[in-house]
Amino acid sequence: MMTSHKILGFTLLELAIVIVIVGSVAIFNSPGHKQYLMQTKRSDAKKALVTLWHEQQAYHKSCGHYARQLGVKKTCVVGSEKLTDYQLATPAVSPKGYYNLSIVSASANSYIIQAIPTPEGIQSNDTLCARLTLDQAGHKRAYTQSNQLTEECWKKS
Repeated sequence: MMTSHKILGFTLLELAIVIVIVGSVAIFNSPGHKQYLMQTKRSDAKKALVTLWHEQQAYHKSCGHYARQLGVKKTCVVGSEKLTDYQLATPAVSPKGYYNLSIVSASANSYIIQAIPTPEGIQSNDTLCARLTLDQAGHKRAYTQSNQLTEECWKKS
């Protein structure tokens, strides 16, 4: 009489699948990967600030001064012509929602706009680039969480 023996263990395919899964989890939870994600998401802030910069230039051309607030309708008088309901079209949040935008200061001849990470999400942990700014002359600056000027943030991502 023949007896059947059940073989216990794993096949090579099952072992390979487990290794791939464990490796993927390790890579996506590594500090280097998180830094890479934060760096790539900074482009959301950069694009939003450049868009707002262009809108501020158009606003200044039409109204003779820079806008002091986002999304506020303003009646501009240029010579004898009134431009009613003129406003910056840029919302107060970047296109992908990773950053809040604001006008830090504005006058007839100058302004500073900034992007800071929204309180939730991965960008709120970005201590290297906690605030990005752009002024009327196109000067790009970035500050760490401890408010130190840094050169890293405006580099291409």
